[in-house]
Amino acid sequence: MRLFPSQQRLISKYQDFLTLNFLGSEDSVLAAREDNYAELSKILAEIYLKNECFAAYTDACLQTAEKFQMLKTLNTRRKEARVERNLEKGNLIISDTVYELLLRYFASKDDWISTERTLSWIQEDGITPTFKMCVASLACLGGLLQRSLEGKHFSKALYLKISLDERSD
Repeated sequence: MRLFPSQQRLISKYQDFLTLNFLGSEDSVLAAREDNYAELSKILAEIYLKNECFAAYTDACLQTAEKFQMLKTLNTRRKEARVERNLEKGNLIISDTVYELLLRYFASKDDWISTERTLSWIQEDGITPTFKMCVASLACLGGLLQRSLEGKHFSKALYLKISLDERSD
């Protein structure tokens, strides 16, 4: 079976991220890429085992426009940490890099709703926000301010959230 083009790009981006950011991981990245689902499953299994690999997976998903796939995986991992391991908090993901990547991505899209949701996950998971996380959150607000100054429209979801917040006040 052949991989979809987005899956092939995902593997390529994953390998690039690992070799650039984690020099010791070059040996674990497969040198020859197979075009079948067994190979993809093997790579994804490695991703789930290590947080730094999960950060690479996050980066690759965001670069290949697979945001929803990544968020679904993140939610699954957080739920597994709570339910299957009987933890009170989802501390399975201990790498703040995953959250930094998400916040930077959402800031680049001026997506405050997703930024706010990610910040609540950070709080729920007991992760101390890093300087980069704070800067990304401020960058998102700055992007929204710039949009308003230029007269550009906000997303419908943001308008809905603002109107709901005003009603509750």
